[in-house]
Amino acid sequence: MIGTAPEKLPEVNNVKIDIVWEPAWSPSKMSRYARVALGYHMG
Repeated sequence: MIGTAPEKLPEVNNVKIDIVWEPAWSPSKMSRYARVALGYHMG
């Protein structure tokens, strides 16, 4: 599923995906640049 899309690219030889649930993600983990680029304002 997730790994099949990148594997179809000729530049990609191998794909390994690790899904991590801990620690939980939150927008505070985004860089300032990412927040500005996505229009997310923490407040």
